[in-house]
Amino acid sequence: MSIGLLLTDLNETTSFLPIATEAVFTHAWLPIINQANLEWMRLFQTGLAVEQADIGYILAEIDIFKCLLNPESQYYSLMRQRIALLALQLLRCRDAGFTQLYIG
Repeated sequence: MSIGLLLTDLNETTSFLPIATEAVFTHAWLPIINQANLEWMRLFQTGLAVEQADIGYILAEIDIFKCLLNPESQYYSLMRQRIALLALQLLRCRDAGFTQLYIG
């Protein structure tokens, strides 16, 4: 299984952005999420339908998450890349709008 962002934009175009495999999320993402008590990001594992009003909260947690990434981790480069892409997509959604946004 994997975790990703599923987006249907205002033009009804659907896209998928992979975030992490279940194993990488469990072993590399969750320890940081739990350490910082990131409530929104914790929901990525079970699934989260995102509303426009939620995006700011999720982006704030992403900023905290990025600060806690350990450069010594074997997944550091991959996680850094994926979290940057996720933040960029969420910023686009915040600014342009969307029909449906799901992370899980």
